[in-house]
Amino acid sequence: MNTIIIYKGKYGATRQYAQLLAQTLNTTSVDASVTDDAMLRSANIVIAGSAIYIGRLMISAWLHKHKAILEQKQLHLFVVCGTPLSDQQAIKTLIDRNIPAELRHNLSLFFLKGRMIKENLSFKDRLLLRMGAAFTKDPEAKNNMLRNFDEVKADHLTPIILAVKSSITEPPEHTPNMKNH
Repeated sequence: MNTIIIYKGKYGATRQYAQLLAQTLNTTSVDASVTDDAMLRSANIVIAGSAIYIGRLMISAWLHKHKAILEQKQLHLFVVCGTPLSDQQAIKTLIDRNIPAELRHNLSLFFLKGRMIKENLSFKDRLLLRMGAAFTKDPEAKNNMLRNFDEVKADHLTPIILAVKSSITEPPEHTPNMKNH
């Protein structure tokens, strides 16, 4: 089966995960901005990866644009963020706002820890981060928003790799299968 990895990120964590997946699965990772319909049509399995920026999946517009083709594929989506799987309301909102309803029945969804190094952020993003923290009531959440972290690790990809390998022999599930690592 032919597998392709499509990703869209901003500061490199999503690209790093996509490249690690590509090496492990012996396939190609491609930035969403340079994909075309022919690439998608040639794949049986599509793994899409996205960072979250201001509450939106960066790959959301791409998913909507290509949903007719993606509906026919085994689709796995990894989201690089800090949202814990225990925050079901945030996850539901994220899915409802960003993933076309037509794709949700055929989707395995994974949440991966990412990276945030304040010194690497643009001025605008540092400002947005400070403003978001200022409006956050929970002191622990506020503190977490303002600290540097780098949780990008190859072993976080194990559930995705297992899902892709099993999707080669098993039909996809009918509801989003959400996993957090």
